[in-house]
Amino acid sequence: MDPKFADRMSDLSAITDEILEQRWTTLMGIAKAATKHNQARLVLIACGAGLNREGDSWLWEPFREHEKTLPVDDGAELFTRLAECATRYLISDGGHVLPAMLLRLACNTSCQPFSQDLVDASVARLKESSVALPRFSVPAPFWTTEISKPLQEGAADPSIVATQVGALASATQTTLTVVATQVAAVTDWAAEVDRRLSKEQRLIQWLLNGTREDGTPWTSLSTGAIAVDAAAELAKFVVGPPQPRHEASLAQVLLVAGASDSPIAVAATDIATQFEAPKDLALAQLTPIATALANSTALPELKPSEIGLRLLWEITTVDLWDAS
Repeated sequence: MDPKFADRMSDLSAITDEILEQRWTTLMGIAKAATKHNQARLVLIACGAGLNREGDSWLWEPFREHEKTLPVDDGAELFTRLAECATRYLISDGGHVLPAMLLRLACNTSCQPFSQDLVDASVARLKESSVALPRFSVPAPFWTTEISKPLQEGAADPSIVATQVGALASATQTTLTVVATQVAAVTDWAAEVDRRLSKEQRLIQWLLNGTREDGTPWTSLSTGAIAVDAAAELAKFVVGPPQPRHEASLAQVLLVAGASDSPIAVAATDIATQFEAPKDLALAQLTPIATALANSTALPELKPSEIGLRLLWEITTVDLWDAS
């Protein structure tokens, strides 16, 4: 059990060790079975969005099986803490990066996560992972004394020959399987390195072009169009979560285009990118800029750098959501 889970529960109310253990077991079952929508809801609840009794029954009903009087409508604080622990588990267990990206979206919208522990876990998970070259290990030999000696000494005995040839074939197959597995790992590594390098090369070329994909110079576009379209085009060069260099690239486009970073009201007149509103309501809540652009609704006045940065995270998260 996570010690911080015990702290979260005991700080709220006095409970027995049995109930504490049961809550932990139930929470882990919920977290491990969480769908993408449920993960997004856990993030929102962990940031104080509150529990929806009807829509979030997947979260509170399993606890009611063991605690019949567990508060639901009046249990906002309890479920915020439960959601925080579940989200932190999903982020920290080494699995999919999506929960960490969803939390980043929540932070981008000025939501306040329940604990700094949750933010720290997300920041650590979102760091770019390295692609290490697989280490080759020499497979075990297949022509061993145990096989060769009986063949040499009993070459005239068909049964011995048959047995040792069978053993040789099995040992050879084992060796070939080990080699094939390692070759496949190196092949996968090379493909991933090539994919990343290709993205980086395209990113550099995109920056040097100084134009939108349609050939329009950034300098001839409105500040809102630069922020939106640059973020959308930059997202195509991102592998996984956006990194500081991607954020710097976005800032560079705005700077070279001479765009002021004063708050603006975005107008869709010269924006080229077409957006589609997320069908999932929780995801839409976490992607307010992309959703507003898709629905042609007004955006609050924000700095162009903030619009572009938030939109970059929203687009890459939606892409990852759709692909997972």
